[in-house]
Amino acid sequence: MNRPNDPTIVWLGEPTANDPSLVGEKVATLNRLAPLCHMPPGLCLTTAAFWQAADRSGATSSPLLDPVRAAYQLLAQRCGVAEPAVAVRLSPVDPEQLAASPVSQLKATLNVQGIEAVMTAVQRCWGAARPASVTEGVAVLVQQMAPTETSAVVFSANPLTSNCDEVVIHANWGLGASIVGGAVTSDIYIVSKASPAVFSVQVADKERMTVAGPEGAHEVAVPDILRHRLALVERQIAALAQLAVKVEVEMGHPVEIECACQGETIYLLRCRPIVLLTGQ
Repeated sequence: MNRPNDPTIVWLGEPTANDPSLVGEKVATLNRLAPLCHMPPGLCLTTAAFWQAADRSGATSSPLLDPVRAAYQLLAQRCGVAEPAVAVRLSPVDPEQLAASPVSQLKATLNVQGIEAVMTAVQRCWGAARPASVTEGVAVLVQQMAPTETSAVVFSANPLTSNCDEVVIHANWGLGASIVGGAVTSDIYIVSKASPAVFSVQVADKERMTVAGPEGAHEVAVPDILRHRLALVERQIAALAQLAVKVEVEMGHPVEIECACQGETIYLLRCRPIVLLTGQ
């Protein structure tokens, strides 16, 4: 629903970013979890921006381009770089309304730099949502790329066995797109919630990894020296398990989270329910 008085841009960390009708479920969830973890700075083009673009037949019309340029410049100041590399992600109010959209349009666009490239990526997201079929609108998250040595997708309960006393971690070198897309075989760690230092490990032959480059993210071969090496060290495994449990407690149900790991720092990038265990 188009609400003309709503803001077109809000920032992660602001109270306004808690409203899923304005920023979509994905951004509202991240904003709720921000006090619990490290999270890269980001701005959200709200559903109001989506409706303005739809009404004016073009996301690059001056009423939207100028505010987005100013917001990107402010993000650059917060990041300490002239043109920060960002991920551009769709955040729908009602994901079911995008069921007919091409999968390629629903994927995040990674390592985007410069206002023109950012607006192109935003338009791509908006292209997945046609006003005739998306009655609730969509938002778009523009978020600094987290420094990433290793990525992990973490389940706060075992999705295969429904064991809620275990945390299951899938990890690979580089960005998380390779894990999320299921394109590679990743290491698997099973951690007991009762004792996060006790875990079992299934080491994968990690042939491919996703990395950031000038043209966005792309897959490359994993260096031979890393293919059979554990992607996570024990401290990272324990920290990821503890974060998954904290998020599960905050959300009130088992969750799947995506994280970027850089040394001792764990960045939370995404959170959603484990559908088979929550029924959501």
